[in-house]
Amino acid sequence: MTLQDFSIKRLRTLLTTDANVQWRHDVDFDPECALKMAWLERELGVQSTYYVMARSEFYNPFAALTCKVFLQIHECGHQLGLHVDLGLPRAAKVSDDRMVAACLDDRELLQHVLPVCDSVAFHAPPRDIMGRDIPGFDHAMGSEWIGRYIGDSRGVWKESPEKRLADGGPLQVNLHPEWWMWPVDVAASIRERELAAP
Repeated sequence: MTLQDFSIKRLRTLLTTDANVQWRHDVDFDPECALKMAWLERELGVQSTYYVMARSEFYNPFAALTCKVFLQIHECGHQLGLHVDLGLPRAAKVSDDRMVAACLDDRELLQHVLPVCDSVAFHAPPRDIMGRDIPGFDHAMGSEWIGRYIGDSRGVWKESPEKRLADGGPLQVNLHPEWWMWPVDVAASIRERELAAP
């Protein structure tokens, strides 16, 4: 059982759309949930990018079992990208140099254990980085995606994904695996905490 708006039935419907969609998944909390989503996508013929955190308080991508989970996701035909946390507030101003340095650092760490690509998504990003391109990296929220992105961050949709998908795309859709795969009580508890965060 999942959160009311995050049923597996709804997920299957979203993933089987005819729209021109680039699917992405920020793995914020639970790699096992990401693997479940990767299996479902493989079953449905969907390919996407899973963004892995090199420094997470919730999982260690360098631990043998966690690394194996991410490798299994890659074996399902999906890409592994960089989910970089700048550790800055939403209102912070960020230089290109700082973004590039953070991406290079995380790629250097992760490429020793995982086949990560140069696609990057920032965790809880400062608003200043939205719509900006990053030299040497494919920024998931770069200029080409302005106005063409929807996501379920913090377990909440700001607009109906079905309505946006009906427009046909191109569109980038960010589904956080935890909201779809966690038991409802766990997801509800974490969502409440996330919504209370600044």
